[in-house]
Amino acid sequence: MSVLRTAWRTRWVYLLTLGLTLAWGLAGGAVIRWMTELVLGPHGGEGDPGHALGRLAEVVLRNPELAAGASGAALITAAVAWLGWTALGGVVFYAARGDGLAASAQGAVSTAGPLLVQGLVHAVLAGVGLLVLSIILGPISPLLRVLGLLIGAAIAILARDLVRAQICLHGIEHPYHPRITAHGFVRAVRRPKELAISGGLWTLKMALALALAPLAVRALGPDSAGLQLRSLTALGLALSFVRLAWVTHWVPIELEAEPSPDDDGAKNAES
Repeated sequence: MSVLRTAWRTRWVYLLTLGLTLAWGLAGGAVIRWMTELVLGPHGGEGDPGHALGRLAEVVLRNPELAAGASGAALITAAVAWLGWTALGGVVFYAARGDGLAASAQGAVSTAGPLLVQGLVHAVLAGVGLLVLSIILGPISPLLRVLGLLIGAAIAILARDLVRAQICLHGIEHPYHPRITAHGFVRAVRRPKELAISGGLWTLKMALALALAPLAVRALGPDSAGLQLRSLTALGLALSFVRLAWVTHWVPIELEAEPSPDDDGAKNAES
């Protein structure tokens, strides 16, 4: 119950983030629907959204500049969202600690630099690690390969959460040093219980994200999937906040010292 109480403290951050996410989604959806109607007629001209999407794909293939523009806009949007969440995402940890709006915002701004630097280091290490892992797992069956990559992704997610929580809530003497993120990966690997919990919550969120895709396709046709889209978005975001609230409970951990097997920092924090 303590984790849920911690997550409840972040409710105002959750509602603000959810509002921004839904507003951005509604704006993007309106643009896509307008483009679909412009190219293919009202509701894509099809009762079957899958057929409508196929016709839209055909138009895009014949006009590659449309795909280039859409891809560029998507990349820019994703980059801005990543930068914003990486630099200011610490506000969730301050809110989980019980800080008010002003104190949480001030704390998030004060740690934005270290979080951004460590986020970039994490992105590089995680990208290289997952690439190497995919090459190593290449010869095995697809099911085991997917399972191995999911475990690798779970390690990367937990490592990032540990570093962010440590920087925001307990401080680090050298918060810009790359070894902080490297040690975060080692700590994540050495804690299978926490890794399983964090990875499970993250996997549920990703499953919800994948479920959004067919609902978005349905939105191209006459069927409205707005309520389902908003509900799954809200649930996925809630899972992320619960995961961060849970991580808050078992830091601090010593990320500046060399990790050792007998490190009990997380256990002491948990108790």
